[in-house]
Amino acid sequence: MAIQVTVSVEDAKGKTSHMFIGLPSATSVINWGLFAAAWATAVDAVMGGKITNLGVCYRVALPGGLKATADATSDVEEGGRMSFRTENNWISGFRIPTFLESKLLAGTKEMDLTDGDVDAVVDLMIDGEAVGGAAPCDQREDDIVSIETARELFVKDRGV
Repeated sequence: MAIQVTVSVEDAKGKTSHMFIGLPSATSVINWGLFAAAWATAVDAVMGGKITNLGVCYRVALPGGLKATADATSDVEEGGRMSFRTENNWISGFRIPTFLESKLLAGTKEMDLTDGDVDAVVDLMIDGEAVGGAAPCDQREDDIVSIETARELFVKDRGV
């Protein structure tokens, strides 16, 4: 079973949403933290919310330079979903809560894959973290090889 990196995001209303990213079980403990810090930095640049927790089976210290407070207009119900293809042709993905509308192509619901911050998230998912060598996988430990879709995706408030 793949290792799970967990990121918790809070919006301006104090609501929280979570993202889960898999890493192969053979990834070393030190590389869990290196990837998690790189992941938090990459997704922080493409969302309006504030990352409040980062973990891999245990809590990992947030890297410096992240937002201290959520943007005033951030809302965890508003987000973006990225789907990726794996080496064995499976689809795996996640939703980024509070995704910034400024990172969408004008007049569409498509993420701007040419935006430097969005591209950094995609590159990290496909190529992994250069410092530690950790690279994401799906729950089958299948390597992520390409971006499939990247679109705006809202969810309904569940009253939590």
